Amino acid sequence: MLKEHKHIISWIGITLYMVIALSFTSKKSGQLLCNGIEVNILDSAKNRFVSALDITDVLEVNHKPVLGYPLREINTLEIEKIIENQVVVKRTEAYKNIHGKLCIDIVQREPVIRVIDYRGNSYYIDKEGFIVPIFKKYASHVVVANGYIPAVMASNYRGHSKTSPPAGPRTFRCWKIYTT
Repeated sequence: MLKEHKHIISWIGITLYMVIALSFTSKKSGQLLCNGIEVNILDSAKNRFVSALDITDVLEVNHKPVLGYPLREINTLEIEKIIENQVVVKRTEAYKNIHGKLCIDIVQREPVIRVIDYRGNSYYIDKEGFIVPIFKKYASHVVVANGYIPAVMASNYRGHSKTSPPAGPRTFRCWKIYTT
């Protein structure tokens, strides 16, 4: 009987301690200011289309400042949308950690082919058929297709091709090869 009472009292004590500790933690995290931005490009060994500096520059231009502001006021969903508007970014996850940092994880698009069409326009196509422009600072090591390749988009087009697969029997065969 005495053993049971000790057991119950110890569980009540542990529960009470957890409630008090969590209340102090939640008050502190509500006042925590953003003291840094940590950008992780998860596939930087394969492609180097973007750097951490590029991402912080995009945030400075397209979003209100985050450094020095309370973490609870930082909208991570909005930050994800801004970064995913960059044509080479496939997926973004933004979150805040307990140390006061805004963390941004990025996965880049992975080109499978570089196309140089008959007009001299050059672009990449990724695994999903997404058109990615050529960047001067980095060239992806992929197969190059050139010659008479009829393009169904403007020279400055970014995104998915208007027809997937492109119209015409020749381009359909090429599309099948590139996407398998």
